[in-house]
Amino acid sequence: MSFIQKSLWGQLAIFIIIGIYYFTNTLELIAANILSGQSITWLLLKLVIFKVVLYIVYHTIIAAIHVKEANKHDERDKLIDLYGSRSAYHTLTAVVVILLYMIWQGPIQDIPFTFALLPDAYNLLHLLLMGFFLAEIIKIVTQLYYYKRGF
Repeated sequence: MSFIQKSLWGQLAIFIIIGIYYFTNTLELIAANILSGQSITWLLLKLVIFKVVLYIVYHTIIAAIHVKEANKHDERDKLIDLYGSRSAYHTLTAVVVILLYMIWQGPIQDIPFTFALLPDAYNLLHLLLMGFFLAEIIKIVTQLYYYKRGF
């Protein structure tokens, strides 16, 4: 397995851990009836810091183990990255279009996966975050698929 594949598997694992962290903490805030804009903001801030720290630690470890492969990228790697980015772009575009349609149809609180305790802006932020999360997962999975399948 190449350095980039190991990097992608680590990114996928970190992203899943971060998603679980976000959703379990959000559900805990709902259960404690303290879900608010401020609590979501602090949760997102912790989430970003957590993600950056995990990425830095993981990539430092695998780069130290695979020193020779860390900076090698060929045309195939660039092409696979473009395929993954294209998949993420289409996913995110579809999510945004669906969200715009759902917002146009009625109140935000009627949209699935929103919270009645949050103001509309924070519900929209939550839905967009889920879209970004889905797009990033699809990008990584697409890249892993093309590395596994080969060209």
